[in-house]
Amino acid sequence: MKGARMSTRSFLFRSYYKLRGSKVLDYYDEFKKSQYLTRDELIRNQEKQLKRMIEFVYENVPYYKKLFKSLSISPDDINKVEDLQKLPILTKREIKRNWEDFFPQNLNSIRYIKGKTGGSTGEPFKYRMSLEDYERGIALLYRGWGFAGYQLGDKVAVIGGSSLVPSLRFSMKRKIQESLLNFRYYSSFDMSEENLLRYIEDMNCWNPKFIRGYASSIYLMAKFIEQNRITLSFVPKAIFSTAEKLTFKMRESIERVFKTQVFDNYGLNDGGISAYECEQHNGLHIDTERAILEVVDESGKQLKEGEGKILATSLYNFAMPLIRYDTGDIGIISSEFCKCGRASYLLKGLVGRSQEFVVSSLGSKVHGEFFTHIFWEIDNVKQFQVIQENVGEVLINIVPDDWDHIDRIDVKKITKILENKGFKVSIKLVNEESLSYTSGGKYKFVINKLSDYNES
Repeated sequence: MKGARMSTRSFLFRSYYKLRGSKVLDYYDEFKKSQYLTRDELIRNQEKQLKRMIEFVYENVPYYKKLFKSLSISPDDINKVEDLQKLPILTKREIKRNWEDFFPQNLNSIRYIKGKTGGSTGEPFKYRMSLEDYERGIALLYRGWGFAGYQLGDKVAVIGGSSLVPSLRFSMKRKIQESLLNFRYYSSFDMSEENLLRYIEDMNCWNPKFIRGYASSIYLMAKFIEQNRITLSFVPKAIFSTAEKLTFKMRESIERVFKTQVFDNYGLNDGGISAYECEQHNGLHIDTERAILEVVDESGKQLKEGEGKILATSLYNFAMPLIRYDTGDIGIISSEFCKCGRASYLLKGLVGRSQEFVVSSLGSKVHGEFFTHIFWEIDNVKQFQVIQENVGEVLINIVPDDWDHIDRIDVKKITKILENKGFKVSIKLVNEESLSYTSGGKYKFVINKLSDYNES
């Protein structure tokens, strides 16, 4: 009987995409096979498509035509992933300055959708995705969930903002989508105690097999469940965290409360790159079927091991190709082979965003990860947020776990550590509602407001 229900769910799931004339399932079936190709085969497939993309941008996208001429190179000079180093890193600022030149001459013949990101300055970054590029991303998402045992049609509770929760014009259309895909959405824009209780009660009735959401949103829910001693009537098979840095403390708390494992995900549609954690929990497998992910040092040189900027190169987004696009993320790449049998490179860790640095009075840049290590050692801290408006000064907003025992928060220890680093420190105890979130509902634990350290 159970098998029959699962078969029905899978049928309904597939029907949703077939009725829309989508190729998501075709890509999904293809990617299920390609995940076990050798590393050389994965790279060869990337390079074959890279060659096609380079020829396309040279012929159709004015920005790249001008760029290639200014560098005195031709499409024949870009054949391998390593050859991308001949091209400069592309920033959001550069795209905005040359916006009209990023329109392909044949854009009218390309099916595409529009997207936007919140942006570090609050100004949305707008972009286009060809339909093929977008559908490849969805297929890779489902394959990535499969690392944790997900099967098409399984129940998934999604907790997120605009980047995770689809914007559908009619509520009936939304209900049909939720029903066929077996997803249920919960907004992270208002994680009040009243709403958290409502979300949990609904999940207890619905019994989702998986939960996906912003790392901070799932963490807040876990803390709320634990503090209020709420009993869950279900145990999810796995939890997928995404869109934000998952700290050790977050993972530990979420796994303890939900009695399951967390599988971290990474991805962004504007660059087309993605990576998913497998059952070995030894890093995130970097997808190769949609884009090229580079990790580079300060000079733009590619790394096979170590920490650096994450760059993205579109392989299928012909509506707005971005080559060596600076994602703003800092990651750690590894050429180590995972025991799971997948041969892709591993993203060993996400250090954070390039904007998640603060600058001391000594002129040194201190990454936000430093603060997470400080707060591992401090009791009674539920959340924190570091804000910098002036060099050498930081404001730290702390949300206590227990307001009745705020004396357990060692303010003197925090202050002393940061003063030794060259910071003047102000600390405030605040409610969760006082923390700042992006327009997309994401929580940032470091907010750098220094104009010299943000893209305009």
